[in-house]
Amino acid sequence: MRLGLGTVQCGLDYGISNTGGKTPQQEVARILECAVDAGIDLLDTAALYGDSEAAIGAAIAGDDAFRLVTKTPVCAAPRVTPADAAALRISC
Repeated sequence: MRLGLGTVQCGLDYGISNTGGKTPQQEVARILECAVDAGIDLLDTAALYGDSEAAIGAAIAGDDAFRLVTKTPVCAAPRVTPADAAALRISC
């Protein structure tokens, strides 16, 4: 069985039972270290998750232990702006 780790809490104060707010950067790094130790290599994120992508990037800079799954809004090709295309290239 494969497991992935959701990362919305890395970028937003999210969750009905969340009383601690957004996860601090140091804790994001520790969580990702634990994930690697547990054999988890897939991270689920999205631009709509606040600054989760930046928090993950800061925690794993230069490390290729993870595969990232990110989501984008559904839109037809004519609606994709040059800025959208550039943002997608940067995120890869």
